[in-house]
Amino acid sequence: MHVTTKIIIYGLSALIFSSCAQASRNDEGDEQALRKIHEDSRAAHFEKNAQAMIEQFSPEMISVNRGKIHKVTSPEKDKDAFQSYFNAVEFKKWDDVTPPVLRFSDDHTLAYMVVDKLVVLDTKDSVGRPIEETTRYAWVSIYRKQNDGNWKLECIASTNEPEVVKPL
Repeated sequence: MHVTTKIIIYGLSALIFSSCAQASRNDEGDEQALRKIHEDSRAAHFEKNAQAMIEQFSPEMISVNRGKIHKVTSPEKDKDAFQSYFNAVEFKKWDDVTPPVLRFSDDHTLAYMVVDKLVVLDTKDSVGRPIEETTRYAWVSIYRKQNDGNWKLECIASTNEPEVVKPL
């Protein structure tokens, strides 16, 4: 086979494989799936559904918050912690201040979402008096596309402004 023919065959093969890889991506579907996860998180907070939160996590999920790193070692413990928190509060707002920013890796196996959120909730202070807390959070969530096509939360790094507390 002539060298020029080999180059053309290899070039066409690379192009075909590349286009097949691109065809398997679903850019719009991936964006919709991640935006749905974001909305499902909001619903889980208002519905006090800790299980729905835990189902979004990958088995290797890491959280960075308040100067501490937490690795999921026991989904049941994390579920219990979420449920305990949900049971202690009543959400009034868990609303985006600005629309989340969503970006994907070139191969659409990783994505990150930058969130700006206002949270207003009723709870009790350390002596049991009812209070309202208002906190503005900002975080980055990193998602990995699983072999089954679903997205799971791999890592979340969060910060917040100091909360504003007022007695009720």
